[in-house]
Order: sequence, then C-alpha cells, then structure tokens
Amino acid sequence: MTERAKRYVPRPLRRTTRGFALVLALLISIYVVAEVWVESDFVQGLVWVLAFLAFLVTLRALNTAPRTVYINATVMALLAVLAVVGLIVDQDGLTEPAGIMVAGYAFVAPLLILRHVLQQREITMDVIFGALAVYVFVGIDFALLYDIIQRVDSSAFATTGADSMFYLSFMTLTTVGYGDITPVTGWAQALTVVEALTGQILLVVIVARLVGMQIAQNLRPPSGREETGNR
Repeated sequence: MTERAKRYVPRPLRRTTRGFALVLALLISIYVVAEVWVESDFVQGLVWVLAFLAFLVTLRALNTAPRTVYINATVMALLAVLAVVGLIVDQDGLTEPAGIMVAGYAFVAPLLILRHVLQQREITMDVIFGALAVYVFVGIDFALLYDIIQRVDSSAFATTGADSMFYLSFMTLTTVGYGDITPVTGWAQALTVVEALTGQILLVVIVARLVGMQIAQNLRPPSGREETGNR
C-alpha cells in the first residue's frame, strides 16, 4: 500500500485486509449467499464480487508485490463491469469471462495459501485462519467441479431432494455423506473419492505441521536465555 493510501485507510482496516481471517469470512459469505439465497442474476454477481475480493485479500495476506495486486484488481474490475452489462442485457458471452476467472482464482488461491502455511516457522492466529481457508477453498473447488460434471451429464448424481453441489462437496470433504445426493456415473464417483481422500490428507498434513510448529516453539529457549547461555 502506498504512503498516500495509508493516510486515508485506518490502521485496523489495513491489518484486517492483510490477514487470512477476512479471506475465511469471505469464503463463508460465498457459501451462504450461494446456498441460502434464491438463485438469481444478482446472487450470481454478488458471488463473483465476493470471490474477487477473496483473491485480492489473499494476495495481500501473502505479501504479494503491490504491482501484482493492482494488476489483478484492474482485471477483476473490468471483468465485473462486463459481467454486470452481460447480466443486464442477458448476454452470456459477457459474463463467461468473469466466471472463468473466478474458477481460476478459486483453484490457484488454496495452493498459494497452503504453501505459505507450510513455510511458516511459528503458529499465529493468521496461520490457523490460513489453514482453515485452504480447507474451505477445497470444498468450494470440488463443488465447482461437480457442477461442471452435472452440466455435462444431468444423470451424474442421484438425489432424494438435495441437489446442491456445495452441500455434496462439503459432506464428501468431511466424509459425512448423508446419502441424499450420491454420485452415479464413473466420473462423479471417482471425483468424490478424490475429494474424500484430499480432505483427510489435507487434515493430516496441516495438523501435523501445526503440531510440529507448536512443539518447536515450546522447546525453543527464550531469546534472553539463549544469549546468556552463549556467554
């Protein structure tokens, strides 16, 4: 952030927009908006806006170069304008670029956050929120993949009432699987297996890393003692 911007943006707000807590909050908002509200052009546009904001906040939380953040923000703003125009005039050709970009960001962001979390040497609340954001991102990503499969083959999933891909994804990710929506075709079944395994592996890797970091912190002598011992 430039010095001029810092003059007008309160310090608490600058701190908030540089952490993974806001990323997690935006992801939860995307889920709530997409699942609770009635599907409409307004809801679709709002989901895109929240997704764009989530990726920008992710870049800031990763201490990405300001130039990269500004370039992404400019591209997002242009796509958002095109999407709004496309929704108004009912032209899918104008809205598709925004949808493709949202999907691209959704798959790139968790990889960047996971690498950042695994590279940390100390546990902080920001690291914990980052790990949680990765887990939620994975659930959203698989929901997007399920939606693509369903659009290609409407018989890919059998339902007894529930037809939400977000619902299916998070039930699979947590290995709960209530059974009110189940994969039928080979591709759908294979993808749910991959997600279930990904969810468990992700938990094992992240939890093991966080526990290891906590043990290392507890065993590390305070800086004052360390200096005294060296003397």
